[in-house]
Amino acid sequence: MSETVSVSPETKIKKDPRRGLWLRLIPFFLSASLFLSGFFAVFAPLPLVTLGLTQGFLWVFAASIVNAVIVYFARGPELFQFYLFGVVSLGLLMPYFLRYRKWSLERTTAGIWIAQILAIVLVFAFYAHLHGVSPLQEMKSVATGYFDAFMKTLTPEARTTVLGELSLEEWTRQMMIELPSTFATLALTGIWINLYLAVSLNPGRVLSQRGMDRKAFQRWKTADWLVWPTIAIWAVMLLTEGTVSDAALGVFKVLMTVYAIQGLAILGAVFDAWRIVGFFRLFILMMILFVMLPLLLGIGFFDQWFDFRSKIRQSS
Repeated sequence: MSETVSVSPETKIKKDPRRGLWLRLIPFFLSASLFLSGFFAVFAPLPLVTLGLTQGFLWVFAASIVNAVIVYFARGPELFQFYLFGVVSLGLLMPYFLRYRKWSLERTTAGIWIAQILAIVLVFAFYAHLHGVSPLQEMKSVATGYFDAFMKTLTPEARTTVLGELSLEEWTRQMMIELPSTFATLALTGIWINLYLAVSLNPGRVLSQRGMDRKAFQRWKTADWLVWPTIAIWAVMLLTEGTVSDAALGVFKVLMTVYAIQGLAILGAVFDAWRIVGFFRLFILMMILFVMLPLLLGIGFFDQWFDFRSKIRQSS
């Protein structure tokens, strides 16, 4: 005969309402703090994404405004603009795509990345129209201002190290060519890192309730048709010289970032199949990223034909 044990209200653990309030208030300054720290700037969108997933749009919108104001008064308009494009856009869009649109990881990443690029293009086009110049001239003017401000912060020795054998004009021209692809690559990398952390941490268990967890990244699949533009860009890069070749190289770097993400997904499946966990798993991953990056890119690219993950499942 079973006996029911009743628990009196006095023995129940009371929730501290202040704890819930602090969890809501921390993102109102933590994002700006991470961004201004420099080293942890890549994680700056995560507090906003967490707030958006657990509390909703109005909360993350308010937190974005407060953090943006902190960045503006702490570092000025230049970093403020970077914060808006790189952090606030991610904090607003990622919860929307994951919680309300319920997009896949691939579509969420592509959607946020395209939205960020379009926002930048539209802003440059708007200011170019106000100043009566072309968007390319406006971008060149803004970038030159950033480069000049950057050079003024360097010591003569550091400036010589940065420039190398190039003159300031040649270095500026080279940076102008590389700037779009650099920003696009950093944006894509930042989106993937914060998406991975958001899904892994699963704040409020919002994502697990719709069947999304860390293993979803192991099923990451780049669109098959992307192979052919990649091959075409690679051919242009090899067969041309000068500005055309440099521009093709920039596009090629962005495409290789996409395949690096797919390579990481395949490695995750391999690690799980071989039961590689903990520090040893992290050590192997770091070795591949910093020493054998071409291997990672090759795995991601040729997976379109060989489907490595299906072979791993068959052998395990």
